[in-house]
Amino acid sequence: MQVLSNHQRLLNLSRQIRCPSCRGQSIAESDTPASLDLREQLATMLNEGYSDVSILVTLQHKNTSDVETVGQDLAFSLWLGTGLSLLACLFYSRMRSMH
Repeated sequence: MQVLSNHQRLLNLSRQIRCPSCRGQSIAESDTPASLDLREQLATMLNEGYSDVSILVTLQHKNTSDVETVGQDLAFSLWLGTGLSLLACLFYSRMRSMH
């Protein structure tokens, strides 16, 4: 098992969290005050020994809607696509059974 340094973990986590004031950028890519503050919070929590999951949950809870992970839109799209595909299959099978 590979153990990542706090610096590597900071980079990985900051790539996963969206900048609250930029559209389409992570806090790793942004230099806004909000992103700088979130990166500072990340570094502090890493130095205090928090796990990556604990950090993400804590930041989301602490900053409410300001913290959004990059994968949230992708997860929603995948669930929506799966649901629509299921509905299309059900509709198609229903139409075939009617003929």
